Amino acid sequence: MIMESEQDIILQKLSSQHIRVAVVGNVDSGKSTLIGSLVSSSLDDGRGMARSTIMKHEHELKSGRTSTIGVNVLGIDDNYQTVLGCDYKDVVLKSNRLVSLMDLAGHEKYLKTTIEGISRGMADYALVLVNASQPPTHMTIHHLKLCSSMGIPVIVLLTKADRSSSHVFQSTKKEISRILKSPDLGLKRPFVVKTQKDIELVQNKLTNAAVLVPIISISCVTGEGMDVLQQLLANLPQRRHHAIKQRDKPFEFLIEDIYHQVPGVGTVISGFVSRGEWKKGEALYIGPLKDGTIFKAIPKSTHVAQSCVDRVWAGHSVCFAIPKPLKGRRLLLSRKGMVAMKELFQFSNEFVADIYLTKGQVVTIQKNRFAPTIQLLHNKVTGKVIDIVIRDSIHGGELSQEAGTIRPGDRATVTFQVHKHRPAFVRPGMRVILRERHVLGYGIVLSSKTV
Repeated sequence: MIMESEQDIILQKLSSQHIRVAVVGNVDSGKSTLIGSLVSSSLDDGRGMARSTIMKHEHELKSGRTSTIGVNVLGIDDNYQTVLGCDYKDVVLKSNRLVSLMDLAGHEKYLKTTIEGISRGMADYALVLVNASQPPTHMTIHHLKLCSSMGIPVIVLLTKADRSSSHVFQSTKKEISRILKSPDLGLKRPFVVKTQKDIELVQNKLTNAAVLVPIISISCVTGEGMDVLQQLLANLPQRRHHAIKQRDKPFEFLIEDIYHQVPGVGTVISGFVSRGEWKKGEALYIGPLKDGTIFKAIPKSTHVAQSCVDRVWAGHSVCFAIPKPLKGRRLLLSRKGMVAMKELFQFSNEFVADIYLTKGQVVTIQKNRFAPTIQLLHNKVTGKVIDIVIRDSIHGGELSQEAGTIRPGDRATVTFQVHKHRPAFVRPGMRVILRERHVLGYGIVLSSKTV
């Protein structure tokens, strides 16, 4: 166990000096390369050296395409320099600002993984990367709309500036500015950031409803713009404030990954504390398992930033080592979308949400005839639409309501029914993303019906 004062420093820094940033963009825009360069404080060689330091799988190294959600922590000191350490704990202790960079997939094939990363990542901001050597693609527009719909302020990075001619670069910048100014993205106002004065101007204007969108041109090979980006990341204020807004609520831990048979440890669950506070010795109720039951356990140890701690609270990313489940129940503890709470809780097979169907879609939602995939924070379920009440329609509310149909641009109160054998934990206030191949709509849970 580390000294209490050191533990307090780690927990407080990860609570008050930490931001989460989603890194999205089209395939080959340089997302993994950017993260690798920032975290290692080294330039790329133009042949994938920087990205090789952070990629998880061999097929990602060979293809250069990220297929999973990866999180890398960037530590920045008082002089805006990258903090290099032998482990996560050293980086946290030596840093003045901590930035969790979420490396999300850019290929359309892995779009559902990117949607999950945006939904569960609790991102304060998003970096949308655009290859300066070519026009913005439909995936770039989709990523911008996704971030905008989730209320995540966006910073646009024009990457590979060293490989782009002046004419092509200006054309790409003009096109991305046109896209940002479109009504579909809320009439954003692009602003080119080049100097310290520019950073001071924009750093406090990126809020949930931000109209201003900083644009920075960068190159991971020559280093152009990298210092400007790092200074901006160091000065951006926290946006979510989980420790302030959610700490006094009932404990809620969103389980993102489960590791069985960890050598010398056993079973480990990792995820994000979205609400409340937990202290050493307190029991956790984990579920729903694959059979719809709940598993009770008292964690053997708790780690934050690879350091053993005796308490955690809202806003922390945590690993709990839990006792080995009874024989035959280990596989039941491998269901995705589980939660852990300090009190017994109930699941839902029906919930009501306020839904906005995004414009530009060709899909309509019809009562009793449509069952989209629904992303609820870290969980993914299939829900049948069983009731629709139109609240606002650009097509004529009465006609839409009579037909039991939501059309693109409509807002409605929608009741979803989850499969009775796959109940989920749903509570009011959860963010909702509807998707089939692409994002269809988004909204927020209003109420849920327990099983």
